[in-house]
Amino acid sequence: RGCKELACRLIYRGDVQPSEVVAPMAVMARHLSFVDWASGGLQSVISPRPPVAVPGGDLARVSRACCLLSNSSAVLQAFSHVTRRFDAMYTKRAFVCYYVADGMEEGEFSEARENL
Repeated sequence: RGCKELACRLIYRGDVQPSEVVAPMAVMARHLSFVDWASGGLQSVISPRPPVAVPGGDLARVSRACCLLSNSSAVLQAFSHVTRRFDAMYTKRAFVCYYVADGMEEGEFSEARENL
């Protein structure tokens, strides 16, 4: 939805061969859009150590695992959504009386909106 990736890393653990990493990386490279100023946005790491299962946990012991770490500009959309909702509620003064009754000043709402 118009967001761009700043960095993306696939972290493999266990019995994984480098040749098995090539295909997923190619698929991701085709589908992701990276910012222009970030070099090396898509990376992979292979650790030969197998994943560790927590004793008594719900997850089964496996010989391999993959973790995706990604940082994108999608948080901008989340903050925009929160800002729109805050503006709509504050325009109607919804719930303001409860906060003022608990000791908050009404000016703090304006300050919070500026900080958002």
